[in-house]
Amino acid sequence: MTKVLARVLNLMILVQCLVSELFKKLTLINNNMAVTKELTVAVPSLENGKVVEWEVGMTYTNGVSGDAQYYVSEFNNIVMSSDDTYGFGLSAESAWNTQAQLLALCPIEHWDVVFASQIESVFNPPAQPEPDTSYVIPTAD
Repeated sequence: MTKVLARVLNLMILVQCLVSELFKKLTLINNNMAVTKELTVAVPSLENGKVVEWEVGMTYTNGVSGDAQYYVSEFNNIVMSSDDTYGFGLSAESAWNTQAQLLALCPIEHWDVVFASQIESVFNPPAQPEPDTSYVIPTAD
């Protein structure tokens, strides 16, 4: 039992190190990109004159059209007023008068990581294994 626990602990440490390295790499990629982010979707849903739900979205753009590394991705999020993470108090639509209020409803840190991962996989795809068709099956023992 002790050996199993030790192995599990070692695997957990290894996974934590791998996740940490991946996050560092994605952060480095994200910091080196010419990325623009624009709030492109903001649609309120009303109930009795109060906003009870927002659909918010952003468009992420890497580079400019024509660049070798040009890439665009769109992200959307639907937020209910009762949402534990991004929830908001019921208020009239007119109370939502700044982009900052709407951006606060967007999981931007998550979208940043996803976009960096997309860029990495599109422009630096993993190597594909090549079959060795010259391999000879050994003779029977």
